[in-house]
Amino acid sequence: MNIYVKHKTGSSILEDYRKAEKIVEKSTKGTFRTNASSRFLDINGNEIKGTTADDSSKYLRYEQIPKNVVNAFVSIEDPSYWKNKGYSISGMARALLGYAHILNTKSGGSSITQQVAKNTFLTQEVSLDRKVNEICLAIWMNRKYSKQDIMEFYVNQCFFSNGSYGIENASQLYFGVSADKLSLSQTAYLCAIPNRPSYYNPYREPTNAIGRRDRILLNMYRQGYISKARYQVAIAENLTIQSSSLAVDNYQITYAQ
Repeated sequence: MNIYVKHKTGSSILEDYRKAEKIVEKSTKGTFRTNASSRFLDINGNEIKGTTADDSSKYLRYEQIPKNVVNAFVSIEDPSYWKNKGYSISGMARALLGYAHILNTKSGGSSITQQVAKNTFLTQEVSLDRKVNEICLAIWMNRKYSKQDIMEFYVNQCFFSNGSYGIENASQLYFGVSADKLSLSQTAYLCAIPNRPSYYNPYREPTNAIGRRDRILLNMYRQGYISKARYQVAIAENLTIQSSSLAVDNYQITYAQ
């Protein structure tokens, strides 16, 4: 029995699935390193700020990414990441409930692979069409690339507010150290930011990410990534965000990103 579902563009899910296969098949690892390049202009057309995710000196290969960073993101964003096929059944259910207005949200429910697919190939539009395309792309990405590859793309793609893409940029911007020198608490704090970069902006709302940091640490403890002793030390750590001339102190740019 064939399943054929129409959505607002008039295309079928099967057509979207086949298009996604072609898109992913044409992609290379380099595809996922260049998608976040942007130029921001003022009303007179003058450039305010240029940003790019393709900073080779701060791009971390999977083996260079600290385990705490990987585990923190998995624990809060996609607990089934290492076993799923690019999408999360429970996440999809939450998203569908949201679109049906049963939950007070229209977004969420995206696996890590889906987030990479969205950030690379799609717009930030909130719609059922986009969600279907996102899932189709994620399925094919999961077949073509290893979990380590996809995690590498994700960690280097994430937007950490203030013009900062990737964990290494964020680590140096906010704490003045390389990612491999971050404490567990600092790691969890940074991994909180991509969920809502404007709301968790460390320079404008420095305490907002603390609650999500605490949730990440609790998840890491409950899921067996850290011991109770490490959890207690990390959650009690007071964090100090360093000031930096490299930050994009511009609400409109940060919001747009």
